[in-house]
Amino acid sequence: MYHMENITSASISDLITPDVDTIASNETVTTARRRMESQTSRSLIVVDGARPVGVVQWRTLAQQDGSAPVSAVMHTEFPVLRPDMTVEEVRGHLATMDVDFDHLPVVDGSGTLIGEVPRGAINKREVAATDVTEAIVSGPDAETSAGPAYHIQQGMKVTGSAGKKLGTVEEVDLNSEGHIS
Repeated sequence: MYHMENITSASISDLITPDVDTIASNETVTTARRRMESQTSRSLIVVDGARPVGVVQWRTLAQQDGSAPVSAVMHTEFPVLRPDMTVEEVRGHLATMDVDFDHLPVVDGSGTLIGEVPRGAINKREVAATDVTEAIVSGPDAETSAGPAYHIQQGMKVTGSAGKKLGTVEEVDLNSEGHIS
């Protein structure tokens, strides 16, 4: 059974991914480039201790000296989310900004980073609820009625067979027959 919810009524706390990939402000541009390449990411949240202090973008790094610190090229004006914000509120705020970040930082009341939200989750009008499970059947030897069940959820990390991170599930779409597409 599939349950779809309108994401505009969701809160940011419903979308938080606690496993945040960050980079320290004193690390080099070369380090940031390598991390982004290995993770197929266009941005990284820059932290000083446990607090987000900026965001570094791939398009900015391409023009920089590799030995420069990330702090010299990071964007210091960036959206910071709180868990109690609604997705509609965040969407309205982002509409007024030129934001090209893959993930947006989420902080607690004291400003400590507690997670991130994929940008695509905020832009998507409908997402599959966390209990979406689909039996995926493929190949000539697959059983047609009881194939293996896989749990697919927004924010999940996708890794290849060698354990290399390939990306993150930003959205789960169901076609008109209720199958994952």
